[in-house]
Amino acid sequence: MPPFSLAEIVLVTQDMPASLRFYRDAIGLPLEKDPNEGWAWFRLDDPPSNRPQRLALRNGSLLFQEHSPRTDLPEADRLAGPMHFALQIQPDDVEPTLQRAREHGIELFGPADLGWMNATAWYCYDPSGNLVELWMLNPPSSR
Repeated sequence: MPPFSLAEIVLVTQDMPASLRFYRDAIGLPLEKDPNEGWAWFRLDDPPSNRPQRLALRNGSLLFQEHSPRTDLPEADRLAGPMHFALQIQPDDVEPTLQRAREHGIELFGPADLGWMNATAWYCYDPSGNLVELWMLNPPSSR
């Protein structure tokens, strides 16, 4: 096992209710605990493991934000900006996940063929402008 694993991604949001609806309702991520006005935590490891993986939403500052090297930006933008990250979906869950997103008005782009890793991906933007990739390994019959 490698010495590192991804433990969490924290996305800074100015609109917690919209971001919560996006990740919980449209994408279908399970909440780890009840959200509040400042934090929402989702578990990405299923079943929960001793090396948990989490996605968090934060409305407010984070530790050491005052030390950001991005001094050319307004204070609210110094910590983080829009980013891209990917969530892997099991092949049987792709269609229900995409359908749920569409039913919540999420515009999906793709599918994109990721031949270098034998995968297929769809993309969308969250309310804070982050590019979210939903991808699956192609089933053995299409490899």
